[in-house]
Amino acid sequence: MSGAPTPFPDASSSIPPVLPPNPPAAPPDPAVPPLPARPIRPVHALWPPRPGGRVRTAVVTSTPSDSHTWGLVVLQCVLEEAGYAVRNLGACTPVARVLDECRAVRPDLLAVSTVNGHGRVEGAELITALRGDPDLAGLPAVIGGMLTTGRSDPGEVRAELTALGYTGVYDGGSALPEFRSFLALPEPARTPADAHVR
Repeated sequence: MSGAPTPFPDASSSIPPVLPPNPPAAPPDPAVPPLPARPIRPVHALWPPRPGGRVRTAVVTSTPSDSHTWGLVVLQCVLEEAGYAVRNLGACTPVARVLDECRAVRPDLLAVSTVNGHGRVEGAELITALRGDPDLAGLPAVIGGMLTTGRSDPGEVRAELTALGYTGVYDGGSALPEFRSFLALPEPARTPADAHVR
């Protein structure tokens, strides 16, 4: 290059002029009454509590290798719409932590979301540990999402996970409506012995 270098433009020339400050807020009109304060209630407070006055609770979790969170958010929304208070453990949750949380919370339901296709294996490990724990053996537990990464027979996978102790197993396009139907069942029908599997 030859000649004198081109100077940078004056930075001040590109700065917009300072805007005037906002005018002060007008004083409240005494003729207009203020809106009454309304406390924000959790979603589950809109539904009647279960017998005994206790709100139903659910623990929502993924499997240890599943880093997806959108399935957990959907599960939480569906459960809250059904009147549950939800404890969402997030993604990549170790089995030991799920059991610890269930012992601490004593939920009415454990809901497992799996999106990465390892639900058949890691979901089996979780339910085996859950049913092997004397304090949690009777806890209703459901699993849903993408359960395998291969071309396994969906009916075979559902039957396998049900046999291990899941109360409900949901996959495919009808998973969400079937899960909502499960939530509408009376509590005695939600025991592991009365698995709700299509």
